[in-house]
Amino acid sequence: MGNRGPQGLSADQLRLRGSRLAKMRSKREAAEASHQGRNSLETLKEVDLQPPKGISAEAAAFWDEHARDLIAEGLLDYLSYSGFLMVCQAWGDYCEAEAIIKAEGLIVQSKAGSKKNPAVAIRNQALVTFTKLAGKFSLVPN
Repeated sequence: MGNRGPQGLSADQLRLRGSRLAKMRSKREAAEASHQGRNSLETLKEVDLQPPKGISAEAAAFWDEHARDLIAEGLLDYLSYSGFLMVCQAWGDYCEAEAIIKAEGLIVQSKAGSKKNPAVAIRNQALVTFTKLAGKFSLVPN
């Protein structure tokens, strides 16, 4: 079954009409044009599977542990690369916050007295982000 409804407007047409959607449409059109004719799995295999520069050691270790298996399973390809990078970064944030909590404890002293360690909130948010995104790659149980 083919596409239904009228043909969508191009980014240029939306821009002329002053639409807020023009920017998003132009990004999508550019992404589609750059991926046209490429097999996304082959493209990623050409890329060096080393973790990207600038991520934490824990995130890089997570990358090393899971990237090759995810490619073999067909879950990681050129289009999902940035999503997997976000999973790795969330894991790195979680590990870093957990290390701070272990070193300082759940309660820290401030000028105003005792308060909850701010790393607890960071750890909790990183865990939520990790769990949500890692599920897309079948890395956590449903």
